[in-house]
Amino acid sequence: MKIFTSLTILGLLSLPCNAQQSDQERIFEDIDTLSVHIFVGLKIITSNPKNLPELTETKNSIDGVFQTSSLNKTSSGFSISEITQLAKATYHARALGKEEVAKGKDSNLKYISLLKQSLGAAYEGELSVEEDHAVTLAFMQLLKMQGVLPIPLTKKMKLYEVWMAGDAEFKLPLANLVLRAAQVVTFAQNDYCDFAQKNLVKMRSIKLDQVDIDEVMKTLEQLPGLLRVATHAPKALGYVLPVVLSPALITLAPSGLKIFAHTEAAGCYERKGQPEKVIQQYNFAVDEMLEMGIDDADAAFFRAYIAFKEHDYIQTKFHLQKAATSSLINQRTRTDLLTLADNLQAADNQLVEKYFSTANLSLTLGKIINQRLVDEGYYDNLTHITELKNMTKIYNKLMSVNTENAINFGKSLFNKLF
Repeated sequence: MKIFTSLTILGLLSLPCNAQQSDQERIFEDIDTLSVHIFVGLKIITSNPKNLPELTETKNSIDGVFQTSSLNKTSSGFSISEITQLAKATYHARALGKEEVAKGKDSNLKYISLLKQSLGAAYEGELSVEEDHAVTLAFMQLLKMQGVLPIPLTKKMKLYEVWMAGDAEFKLPLANLVLRAAQVVTFAQNDYCDFAQKNLVKMRSIKLDQVDIDEVMKTLEQLPGLLRVATHAPKALGYVLPVVLSPALITLAPSGLKIFAHTEAAGCYERKGQPEKVIQQYNFAVDEMLEMGIDDADAAFFRAYIAFKEHDYIQTKFHLQKAATSSLINQRTRTDLLTLADNLQAADNQLVEKYFSTANLSLTLGKIINQRLVDEGYYDNLTHITELKNMTKIYNKLMSVNTENAINFGKSLFNKLF
């Protein structure tokens, strides 16, 4: 009887409907988190789709903190009054976002379209819900490409946008390439390698000539009201959009985003234990680096990683010695790379673990892309740096709420003040 019972239990546990979640269920579980709730709630507050007075008041309180911190050039912290306002705003955003996320694909929130509408922009060619989320995702990925705004856009936030974007597609090749690359990066970072691969195929099939910035601006004008939003968007957002729409960033975006897409896909496959696919993706990434005009010495570090994974220690040593000539590294790193080149097969080589780890590869890539932006004068043409830093500081504070105690604190303030 005990054996029969045990077998019955094992049989029930092995049923697919009970033992495995569908991808859609997994994604929804991943995005049903506090950071996503606050992020979506902030979108609702800043766009205010129903023109609710309480949303206007919350938005004004955030704008007030932003304005005060912009005037205060010396203090890096917040006053008790500002912390109170931000705590209240965080609680409000969390409640709104949680409700919106729970709607799943039934949500009809269109953030970009609502901003456009609030500015009185023409509504011909309106974005669908999926396209609206696709544009938001593309902007988020472009923001992650640059280094001036270290905004904590988490992989869960991007997963929400990529999930809501569905099968959205743009007719304009540049916009479509940015979208596909963002989808690859997001799915890969969240360990959905199959979805990442599906979009990799689409991304690599897009043929794009060298970016003509004049043509790019014409392209942007075809996205309904987008430039109007960029020019006249409310306060903090108005400072962010020019960062994303910078000619230098847009010019480098196709190759830059494809590099990120391939390296993130490689990381996904590495976590899944598929070394051949890891090597393939890094080879693709190196090709894109050369296309982007990245110096051979900088690309050599990634060539060394590929050769090492293929157990070709002669080529690994050659590429490490080349990488040691890079102008982006300091003397200590240069010494480490040369030492590593001479000791690749050492039984206990901490330098291998240090320099060929996924984390270090990502850090190195970030430095390389940032240097290309510097070379193109990206940072020279940015304005409102103080305002951008203050906006980042406020956003970080809003997103730092990660305990129920803080949420309850915000709830009590919200109840008292409304």
